[in-house]
Amino acid sequence: MMSPETRKDTEYSMIGSNVLCNETIDEVTDLVDADMLVAPGAATLFRQCCSLWQTSKAFDSVTLCGSLNDEDAPGGNWARLIAQCMERVPHARNARLYAEQIRNATLQTMLGQAFNDAASDNSSGEHDLNAIIGRLDARINQILERGTNETAMEFREILEELAEASEDDSPTLSTGFIDMDEKTAGGLRGGQLVILAARPSMGKSAFMSCIGRQVAEAGGSVMVFSLEQSRIECAQRLLASVAEIPLTTIQLGESKFTEDDQRRYLRAQTKLAKLPLAIDDRSNWTVPQIAAACRLRKRRFGLDLVIIDYLQLISHEDRRITNREQQVAQMSRGLKILAKDLNTPVICLSQLNRGVETRDSKTPRLSDLRESGAIEQDADQVWFLNRPKVWDPSEMSTSASVIVAKNRNGETGSVPLHWHGDTLTFKNSGDWHGYE
Repeated sequence: MMSPETRKDTEYSMIGSNVLCNETIDEVTDLVDADMLVAPGAATLFRQCCSLWQTSKAFDSVTLCGSLNDEDAPGGNWARLIAQCMERVPHARNARLYAEQIRNATLQTMLGQAFNDAASDNSSGEHDLNAIIGRLDARINQILERGTNETAMEFREILEELAEASEDDSPTLSTGFIDMDEKTAGGLRGGQLVILAARPSMGKSAFMSCIGRQVAEAGGSVMVFSLEQSRIECAQRLLASVAEIPLTTIQLGESKFTEDDQRRYLRAQTKLAKLPLAIDDRSNWTVPQIAAACRLRKRRFGLDLVIIDYLQLISHEDRRITNREQQVAQMSRGLKILAKDLNTPVICLSQLNRGVETRDSKTPRLSDLRESGAIEQDADQVWFLNRPKVWDPSEMSTSASVIVAKNRNGETGSVPLHWHGDTLTFKNSGDWHGYE
């Protein structure tokens, strides 16, 4: 049970988050209402925050204070209380966490009071046990209703939503690879979690870089979480691919460029600078933090594709869970929920275990997914990237394929691709003509 002091701090922290970042009001109003808040002045402050936001008025501490009457303030001063709320906030993205704690504490209090009342009725000498149980049951049902968000939709409404989706000229997001789009019934769909897995040095990051760039070139807003490579490394790889200059040449610096290299490089810089593509290279992301960053970007710039490189480098937020398989299972489930909530495809890279290296057949299998069978369960699609040259020196260096091993709503099978190792570029099979 939350102590009164902790409850007060939590309520003020949530309100402080709402003042610092008005958009967080949308994240908490499905969990709490003003009547749940018990700290002095908290209900009035939260109610006013919601009122200002609902009337499309962005606000800060000054405008919020100006919209209130000091005569109603605890201690007669709203400015002081609002400042105290803001001082309690380590980061505004925790607003939903505070709201969840407030709701849980409210429901626990209500439940405790219901049982206390039932015990009081019983001890008072009331002999109608069925009546006591009936009142307790009614109270519990009220608590359940209070703690349940209404998310069901009437079927007629679903049909209307389906009709609107059918009218959309672009129900899917093209990967930029013709054969991949054909295999996946048009490309990527909102709400899908796609896992791309391979052993190290197969080109997972390069393949995702190609997809991200091609989606951005088509006008889609792309967010990349690069937990392994720095944003400078990511930029160099993109420039190598677009300029068709070997990555090693770019890493040596422009002093090693030929005149043609310089021309290609400048043209690639100009092209990439215009793309709606963002890269975050922080290395200690958790799934809730990724979700918060995605919601923020979607509000500000729109969001059509999320790429995470890679699953096993995501930090687990609950230190009490030490079993790695459980951690990965929770993270993959969290990413699937994120894709569904955002209605945006999420592509997450993943490692394969070493089993593929010990077999005669090097073709990856779903059982090769590292650390958790939950990855296969949560994913709508699982892709395996394969380059035979890695296993067999006699194979062509340009040969590559993506094996669609799981496709919840479509075909499975292998898609041939062309690989150019110097520039870390994948293209449609047999199509190597460079960029215009």
